Amino acid sequence: FSFLKTLPVGQVRNGFAELVKIASVGDKFVWDLLVKHGKELVETGFGFKEGGEDVKEPGKQICHQGIDTMLEVSRQTPYLSVHTNSLARITKLARAWS
Repeated sequence: FSFLKTLPVGQVRNGFAELVKIASVGDKFVWDLLVKHGKELVETGFGFKEGGEDVKEPGKQICHQGIDTMLEVSRQTPYLSVHTNSLARITKLARAWS
């Protein structure tokens, strides 16, 4: 994930928003880390920019667990549409407030 240090803050913020969306419906551990380290994660490219050493490990955990959670959500609901009462609909709702 070291490429994160090359991204402008706005792009890191967009990725952070995606992680907030998935964590809000599927992973309390990631959610808690995002809440605890949010500002520092965005400012330091998830710990990969200079000065981000303190949040580098939580940043890695968030990225790995966030990917795992998204894949698990996708695996569990591959054919559900946003027109059903499904997790996909909840994810769409989470997307609306990002």
